Amino acid sequence: MTTLASSLDQVIQNIIAYPAFVETKPELKDRLAMHRAWYAYKVGDQWHFGNSKIIGYADLTPKAYLAGDHDGRQTETNLQKWFTEISPEDPLYDELWEKLSEFLAGYGKNPSKLARINLPRAVVQAKDGANKDALCNLIVEVAKNLRPEQIKSVRKRLKSLL
Repeated sequence: MTTLASSLDQVIQNIIAYPAFVETKPELKDRLAMHRAWYAYKVGDQWHFGNSKIIGYADLTPKAYLAGDHDGRQTETNLQKWFTEISPEDPLYDELWEKLSEFLAGYGKNPSKLARINLPRAVVQAKDGANKDALCNLIVEVAKNLRPEQIKSVRKRLKSLL
């Protein structure tokens, strides 16, 4: 009996080990284009990918995966505790799609047109925080070019937002 992954660290290790897992059986490589739920994690400059039906379990073996009927709905529900889907509007989406496509091309496959890419929540929150900081910095830089009376007007309008 396979059990669901119980921690983000365990899932990340599964993502990093995913290529070695897939390399063990030709049947696993054949299924790559069918997977829809992909999970990504970046180590250094390299993105790593794994699909939910494999990375979502603790200590899953290729033999057990191929022999069993593993339910992606269970793993995806569990993985949502630690990951969030990246929308096509997200600036990072194109890079992730390109890297996933490159990863699968190494096996002669393309991603499913219905594929979704998920990132750890902490990564998304940090990225969103960085975007907000960048916006604040931009506002300050623009304000540096305003006349004193315009700065007062902006301050007053910002205070009214609080």
